[in-house]
Amino acid sequence: MHKTPQVDFHQPDGSTISNIISKGPDGDISMTYAFEWLHSEVKADEKQKIEELRAKHAKTAQMAVEKSIEAVRRMVVEGTIKA
Repeated sequence: MHKTPQVDFHQPDGSTISNIISKGPDGDISMTYAFEWLHSEVKADEKQKIEELRAKHAKTAQMAVEKSIEAVRRMVVEGTIKA
């Protein structure tokens, strides 16, 4: 069995962003984004801080996905990759 293509981006604080590429039964290619945000400084009972971080990370994740899509589209136009 082959390994699923995946790129992991390791952040200075130990957090990881993974881009996982898969092919569906119809041959379509998908990219799944997985975000592992680490905040050892935040305690489980700090509900407001946790919600603030979730909101912040949701915005960051949205931007990361949008920028990745833009980059892939640009590479297709430039011929770097084939669609």
